[in-house]
Amino acid sequence: MGRPSATEPKFVVQPGQTQGDEVDFTFTGAADGTDYILYSYTQDIVRDPGTAQSPLMLVW
Repeated sequence: MGRPSATEPKFVVQPGQTQGDEVDFTFTGAADGTDYILYSYTQDIVRDPGTAQSPLMLVW
């Protein structure tokens, strides 16, 4: 998968009080059968890829 699309949802996530905990992101507007990625701009890596099957859940 390539770089993230500028037209997809973007949001900022900051660390909580406990390091190492996973965070689940659920995208309810995902189109079934479409590939999505959870991408970290600060680390320049794909954190979790997935193919939507309404809704789409990605984990950080």
